[in-house]
Amino acid sequence: MSKEFILPVPPLPLTPAEQAKLEGRLNGFKNGYAEGYLRGRLAILDGRPEEPLPVRDIHVMYVGSGKGYPYSPLDEAVLTSLQSLTAEVTVTNVHQNLVELAGAKRPHLVLVLDGMELPLEQIDQIRGLGILTAIWLTDDPYYTDFTLGIVNHYDYVFTLERNCVEYYRQLGCAEVHYLPFAAYRPHYRPTISRSPISREVSFIGSAYWNRVNFFREIMPQLMEFNTVINGIWWDRLPEASLYGDRIEVG
Repeated sequence: MSKEFILPVPPLPLTPAEQAKLEGRLNGFKNGYAEGYLRGRLAILDGRPEEPLPVRDIHVMYVGSGKGYPYSPLDEAVLTSLQSLTAEVTVTNVHQNLVELAGAKRPHLVLVLDGMELPLEQIDQIRGLGILTAIWLTDDPYYTDFTLGIVNHYDYVFTLERNCVEYYRQLGCAEVHYLPFAAYRPHYRPTISRSPISREVSFIGSAYWNRVNFFREIMPQLMEFNTVINGIWWDRLPEASLYGDRIEVG
């Protein structure tokens, strides 16, 4: 539990200037204490040892998205995690000859991230070698008009959208599993120093049309707070220009 910070108050009466100075000092001490308490708690949580996870005696061939940023941090996170959880990982991406590599390495599983740019005949040939295949779809439910033609080429389908599980099963996929992303600690972790950016509300994400329509209804109330929206396509929002740099397009 946090403790209330108490600063000695000089005797009254005070002039308006003295009162304003005192209130500024009180707010400064209060905010500084709250910030320090927060950073201290985060430092303790971040320093706690984590229980080691079992290493599985399997060989995974990881096929990165090949799309570059913003997918490259996802590739790094998944790859590093796989390397700590499995006996062996072979790394490649959708632009390589996967059939030749899989035939030479004979992994237990070929795991594809995103897979939107991967020729499906390569996956079919890999399955023909008797190697299991899986795809982890990163943008459900927004690209199901594309993924509906992809998923049946894989043995396993992982989606980060719970509502897509039954959808893919109805398409004939026998193994569909809900697998949301987690926070990759080396990328997302508390800092000890105070951030130069302070926001009450921050939204980070692409402006898909359902989001644009949702935000349009609440923008006046939302922008009463210190709110910043960041992501691609937010120029789709008709009122975007009204909010200046509080909407960071891209």
